[in-house]
Amino acid sequence: MLFFFDACVMAGAAAGQMGGCGFVEEILLWRERESAGSRFLFFAKTFLNDILYIQETTPMPKIKTNRSAAKRFKRTGTGKFVFSKSYGSHILTSKTTKRKRSLRKSQIADKTNERELKLLLPNG
Repeated sequence: MLFFFDACVMAGAAAGQMGGCGFVEEILLWRERESAGSRFLFFAKTFLNDILYIQETTPMPKIKTNRSAAKRFKRTGTGKFVFSKSYGSHILTSKTTKRKRSLRKSQIADKTNERELKLLLPNG
């Protein structure tokens, strides 16, 4: 008869998530217990130890910067975001001098977009 705990142990062994002793040794130790209560406590203890071992060895995920946003936006000292205007790199003969001069200047992003930019650029 296959218990739920047997299936959990087999699934953990298949995933390579067993802690100290191997899969066969753990089953044998589990079978040596006399009553159902002590078997449950023994398995629960080893299962929790395995989970804690996995959690201790797994690092926290890193906060990643969106690289396309990092190339287009920069944060100022006051926390605002600055970006360069578009349409200033080619086909300049059809643009007036005044328009080309204004395209050289950078512009501050609107407050309505700051929340999205902070998510894209968490590290500045």
